[in-house]
Order: sequence, then C-alpha cells, then structure tokens
Amino acid sequence: MLTHFQYWLYSKTILMTDQSENDIDWRILIDLFILGEARGIPDLQNAAIDGLIDKQATEENTPLEQISHIYDNMTDDSPLRQLYVGFTHTEAGPDGWFSAEQYETCTKRFYFDLSVALCQTTFGLNKKVVNFKTVRSDYYVPVSD
Repeated sequence: MLTHFQYWLYSKTILMTDQSENDIDWRILIDLFILGEARGIPDLQNAAIDGLIDKQATEENTPLEQISHIYDNMTDDSPLRQLYVGFTHTEAGPDGWFSAEQYETCTKRFYFDLSVALCQTTFGLNKKVVNFKTVRSDYYVPVSD
C-alpha cells in the first residue's frame, strides 16, 4: 500500500505503469482511502474512489471480506461506506444478501445501511446505480483550496 501511496505522491495516479485495475488488490485501494482520511488528504481519497469504481466495473462481484475492515475504520457518513453499500446494492437483491452464510461475513451496521438503500429504492426515493463511473463525483471527498 505504501508503494502505491508513494507512486501517487509523484504521479497523482494510484496505478503504476503497466498496471490495470485488475492488478491492484481491493484492500490496497481501501487502505489508501483510509490513509487519506487519517492524514487529511482528500485528493488521495478521491483517487482511491476512482480506483475502486474502475475495479468494480471490471469484476463480477465486490468482495465481502472488506466490509468489516471498512466499517471498523470509517465513520457512518464516509463516502467509502456509501460506495460499498452502493456496489452491493447494485449487485444483488435481498435474497442474496440476507442469507445465513452472508450474515456471518458482514457487520450488522452494513446490513442496516444496505436495508435502508433497498427500501429507498423500493419506495422510489433513490435509484439503483447501474454505472458508477457516471456518478463517481457523488462519492468524492470535498477538496478545499
């Protein structure tokens, strides 16, 4: 993760030369966002959001094993939490997420957030995102000049 951070410091991009979204681990992108949060580096956080969205677009499923890590290290209103709920909300409906097997993998707070997102969609209060690349700025951390 620190190698990617150092690379970002000089290039303003997380992916190294000859590296694609498939080559970088989800955990590295998540940890870069967390580092940006801890050190007050919103540009790094936004680069991590871009990396996560680009990676999600190339993979079939978002890995669940990262949910506890995100929820243990981020505040309730974190864009990273919101993005991950959005990913999972888009990928599967209630039948897939509320099984006993899945329940053991995720935190209760994640299930609460996912339930709220599913209810809001059901009642027309929000729409399920089909292409996160078109709404990536909705998940950006504000950058002050």
